[in-house]
Amino acid sequence: MCLSQRSKPYKKPFDIQRCLLYIVKYPLKLRNIRMKNILLLLSFLATPVLAGGEMSVTEYIEYVKDKLIAPVTVGFDFDDTLLDNQPSWIAAATAVQGKIFTPTFWAEINNSTCTQDAPKTKVMEIVKWHQSQGHNIVIVTARAESPNHAIDTCLKNTYGQSFPVIFAPDGKTDAIQKNQMQVFYGDSDSDIKYAKSAGALPVRILRSARTINPSPVNIDTDEIVIKDSDAF
Repeated sequence: MCLSQRSKPYKKPFDIQRCLLYIVKYPLKLRNIRMKNILLLLSFLATPVLAGGEMSVTEYIEYVKDKLIAPVTVGFDFDDTLLDNQPSWIAAATAVQGKIFTPTFWAEINNSTCTQDAPKTKVMEIVKWHQSQGHNIVIVTARAESPNHAIDTCLKNTYGQSFPVIFAPDGKTDAIQKNQMQVFYGDSDSDIKYAKSAGALPVRILRSARTINPSPVNIDTDEIVIKDSDAF
């Protein structure tokens, strides 16, 4: 956007002229973004920092910790982001004879208690850091909602606690905006797109090698990617 781009991590300076041109050229893209998120965006742009490429959890926390504006709310996608939950997906797909993404499938997987699933270890480190800072954590999932879901139990079985859950099968931008999320973590291209359109910092979480998730993954060179975040 306001910054030059290369094919690998690098230090990039703030280019005020390009930023002003962007704001003048694309005012409608900024119209629905809250002032807190605009200030957050400018704080990232104005600081010479590593932009794009993989960061360890330690590097990422060092990068982000002084840029968030209190009170802080961050968002996480659920499947393949917080959890490696392939056992639940496979069990649900088997139960519905491979007819995934149907109401029956969502009802099946939403009632999984995740006893065979595992939290992503690097994501858990990030979650614990946000909690230590008193930040609010909200889950936004693209799953369709079903009655009497067991996601709270699923989270308690994997993370030892639950978080507020928002079902957003038609897109996550509104949920990110309405909850004033400053960072959104996700594994899919759509997660990154929704975060950007809502004015939040997008952070890519890697999927594990055993994922059966068919949604596309095309990592841009300027994305923040958490190193080893596919581990569980």
